[in-house]
Amino acid sequence: LRGNAVGMKGAKALANSLKCNRSLKSLNLQENSLGMDGAIFIATALKGNHQLAYINLQGNGIGESGAKVISDAIKASAPSCVVDI
Repeated sequence: LRGNAVGMKGAKALANSLKCNRSLKSLNLQENSLGMDGAIFIATALKGNHQLAYINLQGNGIGESGAKVISDAIKASAPSCVVDI
């Protein structure tokens, strides 16, 4: 989904569908203007996804502190997940 201008509203919609998906292994959301709120929606939705091996949130304007919060949230449920921020 790289470079699709998903934005925060799109991130919220995507997060709602990700809550049901337990088989996703890789998610590239690079350069989608998610912002901090959108990235938090995604990270929260992925809490139960222990299969996730990779997520890319680069280029979404979330900053270093936001990146740490999101990375920690994802790694709490998917410890082996590689998070690119």
